[in-house]
Amino acid sequence: IRVRVAHKKPIRRFSNGEGQVFSCDFIDETGEIRATAFGPDCDRFEPILVVGNVQQFFFIKIQF
Repeated sequence: IRVRVAHKKPIRRFSNGEGQVFSCDFIDETGEIRATAFGPDCDRFEPILVVGNVQQFFFIKIQF
C-alpha cells in the first residue's frame, strides 16, 4: 500500500501507565485510512511517519 500521511496525533499514554497508543490518517487513491498503533509499534512507526510524506508499506495487518 502506498499512502500520503495526512495527519498525525501525538503518542498518548494510558492512564494506568501500562501502554501507549498513536494514530494517523493516510490518503491513497481510494480515499482516507486511519491507522492506529499500540505499544512498541508506537515507538517504531511514529518517528518515520512525517505529515506530507509518502510511505509505502508491505506485509501489514489490517483489521476492521
